[in-house]
Amino acid sequence: MFEKDAPNSSLTAIRRLRVSLVDELEEQIDSLLEVLVTQEVFTRDDREDVLGHPGSRGRVRKVLDILECKGEEAAQTFISPGGAARETTNKCQR
Repeated sequence: MFEKDAPNSSLTAIRRLRVSLVDELEEQIDSLLEVLVTQEVFTRDDREDVLGHPGSRGRVRKVLDILECKGEEAAQTFISPGGAARETTNKCQR
């Protein structure tokens, strides 16, 4: 049986924003993976798994799939103010 996520959980937010996240992060997938591994949200094996997918949009989708499998804590780290998603967009805006 699946555990139902709270309506305001980070996993729910990632699911709801999935299309937007793919659009926003497709040009930054390499930086995103670097940040996720540095923050120990992803392992090097996770990074290799993502890099095995064709196209940047497919890679972002794979990142989101892995985050969902890793659970709420990983999702919180990803979307938190100092998390991977923000750190990646900040690097690219400099």
